[in-house]
Amino acid sequence: AVAPFELARTQLQAIPVSRRGSYLGDLLALVRTSGLSSLWRGLAPTLWRDVPFSAIYWAAYEGVSRNISSHSHQPTKTQRLG
Repeated sequence: AVAPFELARTQLQAIPVSRRGSYLGDLLALVRTSGLSSLWRGLAPTLWRDVPFSAIYWAAYEGVSRNISSHSHQPTKTQRLG
């Protein structure tokens, strides 16, 4: 699961550089103050954003890939006459 690491990265970016600690220290501080479940806060909206995009992306990729490979295996006019 990358959600905890993504959340920590996002929160670290919001802290001024002068107040930042270590990545692990800030992650542990978040767990101490907000509980373990806080590491997955925002996972549902992220999935609502990423899953449809990924489905469209991979469907388009597969369609284009099949289209290109089907055209590349057709003999050229010279090869058919040869």
